[in-house]
Parts: sequence; structure tokens; C-alpha cells
Amino acid sequence: MVVETVLVSGVTEILKKLGSVAAQEIGLAWGVENDLKKLQNTLKMLAAVTDDAERKQISDSSVGLWLERLKDAAYEADNVLDEFSYEVMRRDDMIGKRVKVRNLISSSNPLAFRLKMARKIKHINQMFDEICKEKDSFHLQMICC
Repeated sequence: MVVETVLVSGVTEILKKLGSVAAQEIGLAWGVENDLKKLQNTLKMLAAVTDDAERKQISDSSVGLWLERLKDAAYEADNVLDEFSYEVMRRDDMIGKRVKVRNLISSSNPLAFRLKMARKIKHINQMFDEICKEKDSFHLQMICC
């Protein structure tokens, strides 16, 4: 039961990050606001069924496996958001130090980073889409706050 509690709080923390002004600014700045919004909506829906899933896993081990998959995907989403935040701080620091143009046209190319992160967010959305489809087979009830 401890793992599932971590899952719910983990999903909740990711939702807070996605809802923050910083996440909205990241989405706008990097051109991924629609994908982040989709991820936010999916996580809200999944968070609403985790209580029911926790109860059902006692009698159905496949629900427990589904919860593990959800937890892993939530951590991966959290890692991507952290990577975005780090890149924003790094770039702000570089601008503050007036880095030479040649350093900006290196492996830390903004376009390359944007494409890489867009692919990661799309991959995360695909993982959560699959998890949502699987959720339906367990007949989980949504418990809204």
C-alpha cells in the first residue's frame, strides 16, 4: 500500500508542476503547450481513478501491475518536466552571463532541444494514452475531489 500512496502523491505533484505558471511559460516558450495541456488533462483523469485502483488491486493483481506502470510513467513525465526546468534556468544563466554566440550554436542548440523535448512529451502522452485504455478494462470508478 505504501507504493500506491507514493503513486498518488507523485501524480499529484506532477499535476502541480503542470499547472504552475512556470510550466505554462515553458510550454509557450518551447512550443509544446498543447502537449503539456493534454498531459495535464490525462493525469487529472488518472488521478481520479487511483483510489479505486488501490482498492481493487487487493483482489486483482493485474490492477497492481497497472498501478506500477502508471507510477513509472508519472516518474518519467516528472523527469521530463525537470529537464525543461533545468534548461530554462541554464539558458537564463547563459543570457545573464552574455555568452558568446558560438556557445549558443553548439550542442545546446535551442531548436535541437525543442525537437528532442517535443518527442519526449509525445512519447509520454502515448504511454499515458495506453495506460488510459487499459484502465477501462478494470472498470475503475472516478473519484473526484
